[in-house]
Amino acid sequence: MKESFRVAFQTQYGLSIHLLLVLVFYVTGSPEAVYVNSTTVLLLFQAILVAVIAIESVRLFILDKKLYKEEWLPVVTEKGDVTGRVAMSITKDMKNRFMHPVVRVALIYKGKIYLKERDHSRLLDPGKLDYPFEKYMQYNDEVDETLRYSIRKECGNSNLPLRFLLKYTFENEITKRLIFLYVADIEDENIFNSLQLQGGKLWTVSQIEDNTGTDIYSECFELEFEYLKNTVLLAHRFRKVN
Repeated sequence: MKESFRVAFQTQYGLSIHLLLVLVFYVTGSPEAVYVNSTTVLLLFQAILVAVIAIESVRLFILDKKLYKEEWLPVVTEKGDVTGRVAMSITKDMKNRFMHPVVRVALIYKGKIYLKERDHSRLLDPGKLDYPFEKYMQYNDEVDETLRYSIRKECGNSNLPLRFLLKYTFENEITKRLIFLYVADIEDENIFNSLQLQGGKLWTVSQIEDNTGTDIYSECFELEFEYLKNTVLLAHRFRKVN
């Protein structure tokens, strides 16, 4: 409907100019007015229509190329039911109107959490410390597919031992997300070294606690850390004691 109105407006605008030019010739009594016969009027009319069609065709071609590269995000409820889809470029401008699923993976090695700065192009908390693995789920993608892609993109190795931890909703004035949190709990040094991670480091529980509230961590990480500390990381402490 919106596209139809756009074409109708362009056509109306072009024909208004056409009519104005014809009236100017006749009203001013210009010598050139004698040449404005029915054939000339028709040719001018056709030229305007051709111009409108050409402009619209070029615009649609550019739009088609843009949509081909577009990322489509599913719109979900708090239960995870998909109710539709929307382009990422559009939903970013609409702030938290729609909820989208996001997969996150906490990387833990021998009881320490690997953190690095979030890319500065991120919509949420750019530049703050967080897990290296986070990705929006694409429309029609499965959770496992998104998980593997996120890990492979960051370190080139998607064969990590993954375990689902929890699902929760996150919302602020910028975004609304249904987050699926997984953990990759590694003890083997060879597996960890094979990840070839760059730009981050391992943090102990005490180091993280000492810096909590200093605004260096992402909002999601600070929420999830309390859960990790009382589940996965607590299990590590018990294993050390035993």
